[in-house]
Amino acid sequence: MSKRNYSTLKWTVLFAIPLTIVSLIILAGFYPGIMTSDSLSQWYQIKDHDFGDWHPVIHTWFMMLILKVWYSPAAVALVQIILMSLVLGYGLALFKQYGVDKIKLIIISVIAAILPEIPVMTVCIWKDIIYVIFVTLLTILMIRIYFEGDSLLSQKGFCIALFIVTIGTMLFRHNGIIPGIMTLMLLFILLKKHRKRVFIIFSLALITQVIVTGPIYKLFNVEPGSKSETFCVLINSIGRTAKYQGNKISEADKAKMSEILPYEKWGQDYNEYTTDYIKFDKDFKREKINQDTIGFVGLWFSIFKSAPMETVKAYVQLSNLIWNPVSGFVNNNIAYPIDNNTLGIKSTKILGSISDKILNLYLRIRMHRSFWRPAIPMYLFFILMLFAFVKNRNIKLLLIMSPVVFNILSLVLTIPAQDFRYLFSNYTVLLITAPMLFIKGTKMREVENG
Repeated sequence: MSKRNYSTLKWTVLFAIPLTIVSLIILAGFYPGIMTSDSLSQWYQIKDHDFGDWHPVIHTWFMMLILKVWYSPAAVALVQIILMSLVLGYGLALFKQYGVDKIKLIIISVIAAILPEIPVMTVCIWKDIIYVIFVTLLTILMIRIYFEGDSLLSQKGFCIALFIVTIGTMLFRHNGIIPGIMTLMLLFILLKKHRKRVFIIFSLALITQVIVTGPIYKLFNVEPGSKSETFCVLINSIGRTAKYQGNKISEADKAKMSEILPYEKWGQDYNEYTTDYIKFDKDFKREKINQDTIGFVGLWFSIFKSAPMETVKAYVQLSNLIWNPVSGFVNNNIAYPIDNNTLGIKSTKILGSISDKILNLYLRIRMHRSFWRPAIPMYLFFILMLFAFVKNRNIKLLLIMSPVVFNILSLVLTIPAQDFRYLFSNYTVLLITAPMLFIKGTKMREVENG
């Protein structure tokens, strides 16, 4: 191992320690992990080997692999803790090489541990956590290109890492294909000398995506996810129009709506913060949308023309989580104890009264919504990037912005509910780019050996 690699490993582990410790404490309070209905749904798939792509199956299989070592949600939580801590630690360790003072980096690593969002989310048994790890890793690779130069793409190991991280981003959330592919496209545009290599990585990523979600899923009889998930914004706006301006909807459109869900239920089930009450109504026939997506879009457009302002109001409320830093509903979707199930999984207070104290502390934190507003780190990240651009005037800064920005944009037209986890990457990316504030001078520093 070279001196530089040894130094990076050493500082990665050091910067990972605070988050690891706090996350383990949180896991002890929520043992064997935080699980919601989504988590249990995947667990039933693991038990029955009856796979569905409502949640990306690649994540279900990832958990199955972990469970071969220890069959417990705690095993998945431990892997997430290790991966999240090491990824954030690695991001900070790079800036140690770039000349940032170690004390400043230690402070950032401690902030990552004491911000409740990071350790609490890290012990949630969700696909979103591994997805965020990949988005953060993709950002780190772009940071390396920005500070170390385009020549990294001449290194076989870096190209393999870029391919693995990109395909992970694409497969572990359905919207992940957008930040994954768009980041590679931006690389292709900006790095003219290495377009051939970027094109090869881009092509391999797309081919892998198609093979995994096509022939491989078919081989394992994976039930496809519903196309209706793509149209949650449209479904939500139809519900609002039915509730507040139903008199403006034509009888023909009401009849078409009733083929999907009884007309009166559209308004009854409408909720300004989530589409769940409509799409999970027992009478909701999502297969109608799956079979005729063009017809459904046409229905929405007809209703939009009849009451356009209701559509606008519905979107503003549903997308509030993305852009509003100070007010509005936010669901961090964390429940305790674990719901009743037939899997034998239940919450356990392994630390007795200490577990109660951890839970009570979390409940108090949960009441402060400022902790759960992902728009706050988003705006701070944009300010940081503007500061860096004014300082260096380097268009390649767009590469660092690409993964998280395209994750946000992928939700702009498809966000189904105001769930915090969709934008959790705003926090991790802000933390691993914050050291850019402390890079001295207007030119990129030469990477140090230790």
